[in-house]
Amino acid sequence: MKKILSILLLYFCFSATNLFAQCDISFSDYLNTGSNHTVFLTPGAIEGTPLSSGDDIGVFYISDDGSAQCAGYSIWNGYQLQITVFGDDTTTDEIDGVTSGAPLLLLAQSGDDVYIVSASYQTPSMSSFVVNGISFVVGLSFEIGCPNGISGCTDSAYLEYDETANTDDGSCTSLPVSGCTDLNYVEYNSSANVDDGSCLTVSLDGCTDTSASNYNDEATNNDGTCIYPGCTNPGYLQYWNYDLALIDNNTYFVLTTLVNPNVNQDNGTCYTSLNFGCVFSDFLEYDPSSNVYDLSYCQTYIVEGCIDQLAFNYNNVANTDDGSCYPIVEGCMDETAFNYIEITGDVFIDINTNNQEMCIPVIYGCLDSLAYNYNNYDGDGEYNEFTGIPSIDVNTGDSSCIERVYGCLDNHYIEYNELANTDNGSCENLYSIAYYEVIQENLNLNNTIEEATTSLSSLEQALDTWNTTINLSEGWNMFGYGCPEPIDVIEGLSNHTESINLAKDNNGSVYWPEFEFNGIGDLTPGFGYQIKVIEAIEGFSLCDWYVNDIPVDNIVSLQEEIQDLQEDLSSVIKIGDEVFGGIVFHVDSSGLHGLIAYSNDFEFEWEEGITFCNNFEFDSFDDWYLPSISELVLMHLSIGVGTSYEYLSNLDDYTYYWSSTQSNPWAWTYRHPIGGYQAGVQDGSSLGNNFLVRPIRSF
Repeated sequence: MKKILSILLLYFCFSATNLFAQCDISFSDYLNTGSNHTVFLTPGAIEGTPLSSGDDIGVFYISDDGSAQCAGYSIWNGYQLQITVFGDDTTTDEIDGVTSGAPLLLLAQSGDDVYIVSASYQTPSMSSFVVNGISFVVGLSFEIGCPNGISGCTDSAYLEYDETANTDDGSCTSLPVSGCTDLNYVEYNSSANVDDGSCLTVSLDGCTDTSASNYNDEATNNDGTCIYPGCTNPGYLQYWNYDLALIDNNTYFVLTTLVNPNVNQDNGTCYTSLNFGCVFSDFLEYDPSSNVYDLSYCQTYIVEGCIDQLAFNYNNVANTDDGSCYPIVEGCMDETAFNYIEITGDVFIDINTNNQEMCIPVIYGCLDSLAYNYNNYDGDGEYNEFTGIPSIDVNTGDSSCIERVYGCLDNHYIEYNELANTDNGSCENLYSIAYYEVIQENLNLNNTIEEATTSLSSLEQALDTWNTTINLSEGWNMFGYGCPEPIDVIEGLSNHTESINLAKDNNGSVYWPEFEFNGIGDLTPGFGYQIKVIEAIEGFSLCDWYVNDIPVDNIVSLQEEIQDLQEDLSSVIKIGDEVFGGIVFHVDSSGLHGLIAYSNDFEFEWEEGITFCNNFEFDSFDDWYLPSISELVLMHLSIGVGTSYEYLSNLDDYTYYWSSTQSNPWAWTYRHPIGGYQAGVQDGSSLGNNFLVRPIRSF
């Protein structure tokens, strides 16, 4: 791969030393084709090599496109190791492994160095690929195959060009620019990097401004040393050109332009000090000491008023306090409120800011703490705990008090008292819970029987499977490991160690008793293996250790448990029972599940009926829905007119009922046979018709 073919062909055919400079090979890119050959590096072969722990060594072959492709490799560890070499898959057109009889070509890589490896084998025949073959390598020699390149700029158009470099490293950055490169000349070009002889006039620093006191007529480069004497402080009148302005009989300076914008040397002519400020007395910024007329200092006209932001009459336009402030007095100004206070006319105590949240409404109700509807602020006729919140609790009594009657208020309990209005905790026995407990008990019995039966069946089948034995012939055989838990290869095959020559897994890893080498590790449940034995083995089995650990008492115990559970199981629910919010009209074969109909009808169009049933809640159940056409027919035939439950179910035998079964653009309806003795009528009806609706649910 990637031009390594040149190296391989030159080396193996001609032992050439002029190898291709760019070597780029991959050791991990190989394919498990199902056929393999094992190369075993013995301890004598690994001594004195240039490889370090973690380097790669592998076997390569030439693919269809002429490139070198890895057929298997191992990571160098400094000890004896094996390389599983995968052969060509003869069922495909392309070459995807080492072909039978082809030489074993070895390469190794350490860091950036790639080595061509020559191997010495125990016998010459071990140097070629043989399916299921094994080669013992007793010696290795290494020859460097990829010399390092010389990095640098390889483009002669750049200043950084290196004629000895053969690998460009991106260092070409500067193209040549001609010009004067001496900064002591007037013609100096800061962008130039190649001097072209254009430097002609020597540069001389000095003052080149004729208006300066130190002008130098020989200077060619103004160096900023020009001197301009005068007043240098803008806080003095002599720094400025100016006019005069007369305001309220006072004379002010009106500054115009600078006397000399370039002045940089004080010559002692600054003597008239300037005071900047606002010269108008109707502005907040007015400064009587100012002698400069500048309107920019006058920003804010004086506005008198209340300037306290916390006062009720705060004037956000005013900037001068006039003593008129009075406070904000917050409270309820709603005359209909319970806590409304009349106005007195005193601005310092009267409420002037309405806070509706402070207003407490007049709340009528019962103020007798012993009554059933004490503090009945919401008018529902029931007692409310005293909250201490003025806007919630009753503050105005009326004649609505009701005497307390204690008892159980929940009609789902046996202790229910229809005259009681105050619960006293006497509700104890809930009908639905008792029924659910019986159902759950039977459901648990069914589940326990099913689990025990399954466990017994699985155990008996597993025992039959794990006790399977096979006969092995002399030479190569295959076997599958079916025990439920893995086991070390050496321990699992310990009963036959003397008869085993070699064992291999699908990845080509080997267990070799002769060398006490275990490259496989554990036997894995569900995996197959190859084994070569020196003599036939009858009754070969691997699971004796596991099967013998299972007590016979476990099987007998399971059988007795199933028999006891089946004797206890009984059905408790039947058609016509009033449970779980309605009337049972269907029970499945388990006796634990079925369908329940609500006891009354409603009337809607089809879509409204669907929505109503889905949102219907009764007796703490909210999983009701509109029945399908088959469920609707079953309900009428089980508990409808003509059955012993017709007065319990209240089903109508004169009017159509909606079903949820739709057949565009209409839906199926059903009318029960009049008197229950004729065939019922199923019909498709327009979705806009009003028909009866009966919610149902499942349990």
